[in-house]
Amino acid sequence: MTLPSAPSHLESGRLHRRIHLTVPVKLLNTGEPRVAEDGVTENVSPWGARVLVNKPIEPDALLLLKSFTPRFRTSVRVVYCEPLSGGQFGLGLQLEGPSVNWTGSATGVA
Repeated sequence: MTLPSAPSHLESGRLHRRIHLTVPVKLLNTGEPRVAEDGVTENVSPWGARVLVNKPIEPDALLLLKSFTPRFRTSVRVVYCEPLSGGQFGLGLQLEGPSVNWTGSATGVA
């Protein structure tokens, strides 16, 4: 009996495998730094993340993502915003800056 294999990250259209990782983050509007949205990652890769937030954010919005563990900040672009149950929203974020090692430290960012 042969079991079907799980889709690889390449079959999903992604260049990098996503890992499940819960990290609290803050998303800041680059035009209005005082406007911030707290969120938590659901899964991450060196070039992106899925983040759960309480308010919708328009696709193509450019934001600053700040993480405190690991400590880094980087520019991100909202790829999608999907409504979820319980009033939350799932954001697909593409990192615009250097790649990030979510389990350690960022590469090339302070």
